Amino acid sequence: MIDALPRVSGLRTVDRVIHARNAGAYGFFEAYGRLGDEPIEAYTRADLFLHAGARTPVFTRFSTVAHGGHGPETVRDPRGFSIRFHTHDGRWDFVGSSLPVSFVRDPTLFPSVAHAFRPEPLTHRLDPRRVFEFIRFAPSALNMLTWLFSPWGIPANYRSMHGFGTGAWVNANGRRSHVRYHLVPKNGDGNLTQAEADALQAVNFNHATQDLHEAIARGDAPEWELAVQVLTDVDCAEDDFDPLDPTAVWPKSRAPLRPIGRVVLDRNPRSYFAEVEQVMFKPSALVDGLVSVEHETGQTPLPAARAVERTHADELRQLMAGRRAANAPRLSAGSRQCAGYDSNHRHAGDTYRSLSSAEREELVRNLVAALGDCDQPIRSHMIEHFHACDADYGLRVAAGLAQQR
Repeated sequence: MIDALPRVSGLRTVDRVIHARNAGAYGFFEAYGRLGDEPIEAYTRADLFLHAGARTPVFTRFSTVAHGGHGPETVRDPRGFSIRFHTHDGRWDFVGSSLPVSFVRDPTLFPSVAHAFRPEPLTHRLDPRRVFEFIRFAPSALNMLTWLFSPWGIPANYRSMHGFGTGAWVNANGRRSHVRYHLVPKNGDGNLTQAEADALQAVNFNHATQDLHEAIARGDAPEWELAVQVLTDVDCAEDDFDPLDPTAVWPKSRAPLRPIGRVVLDRNPRSYFAEVEQVMFKPSALVDGLVSVEHETGQTPLPAARAVERTHADELRQLMAGRRAANAPRLSAGSRQCAGYDSNHRHAGDTYRSLSSAEREELVRNLVAALGDCDQPIRSHMIEHFHACDADYGLRVAAGLAQQR
């Protein structure tokens, strides 16, 4: 018994604060050797992109963000989409997401985002009031909120999930370009409505991991085309455009999507615990020709995780002392969140108008259901935000909440 017990107690590591639920697989990246119709060496000297047909071994990890290691894969939550490229020049860790924008511009506010999506310390349940209490004072999150509460917030499975990331390239002459990465599923994209997710969760809350493993096992290898949007400093000279703003998408009319290769996953791990659970990605792990992005919110995962734990502990102490903590973000007068207020609404409005009619209906339905549990001041403030994004957006959310009364 004494010899056997450690095999049980040592079956797991300490849960990650975020991105705890995960699945993974091995495969390869195959370069096209070009950037659309142009020679790619004009933009980057990264060797893994330069030679058509050259293959680079990869390991990919998918994850949900806010829930624990055994949380359901049907939750409304951004997904992590991370790839480790084992190149001839070293390791490149691409750390991406299933949604094209971030909640905040300022990476120091990342702990507040994670904190807003943590369970309520008093009841230990996920409470939408915490989320909206944060967002109403941090309007840069409105664009992400619009994506998240649309069907894009629940991917149907990992094989049909998009991936997005940011970066920068440098060529042999030292010229720098800003880059947005897109991983486009070859077998078509797919998302779930809330009703579809609820029905699926009733019978299988591991469906995405199961789907990925079984597809690879039967030889139906998932495949994504890796495409990029590229902008040079000259392209970004206009005052109304900030290529480093992670809360906004780049218009394809300004930076067209151009393919540079494909990612194929064709081998399952033999030990989930050893090969998937314990893997760690480092956004600063880059190779020659790739450079880091200034102010990138994805550059602070570990400090943010520790800060979330400290904030959660502080909140619990306040509750024990009889003081319920407010969930408003900690914003200073000079915070970058206070700048660009109008652009925050413009970005979210552009996203709302880009959605299909069915996607808008699902977005409004989900927001009304979540805001229905919130206090009137939160509802009123959020309706003002939505109306500033798009008049139809605000009117439909307001009408849905009025029907609930």
